[in-house]
Amino acid sequence: MNKMTETKRYAWVVVGLLWVVALLNYMDRQMLSTMKPAMQIDIADLQSATNFGYLMAIFLWIYGFMSPVSGIIADKFNRMWLIIGSLFVWSVVTFAMGYATILPLDLPLEQKRTLIIKRQWIIRL
Repeated sequence: MNKMTETKRYAWVVVGLLWVVALLNYMDRQMLSTMKPAMQIDIADLQSATNFGYLMAIFLWIYGFMSPVSGIIADKFNRMWLIIGSLFVWSVVTFAMGYATILPLDLPLEQKRTLIIKRQWIIRL
């Protein structure tokens, strides 16, 4: 196999992997709205459209704020290792969240919001 064919194949493998990463990223962002009914069962305060809107806004504001920060970090480090490390951390945190019991249901709404914000910051970092 010649060098040109290997280079083209490598480029398409990279494109395919980045497409999968982008798909996972978009799917992860949509999970809050997709899981709305289940979250409303577990957290009674989210049954209000206003409170659920606050939750979505908090998530999107943090996401929007951290996106440029992530871009700055990506400009300073090797992108390959940054993507691999990010996928690893994202996978570990997503797995661990399945076992999380950090949000007691008897807390007032403001304390729940604070815990959610802290949890999102930890996840983003």
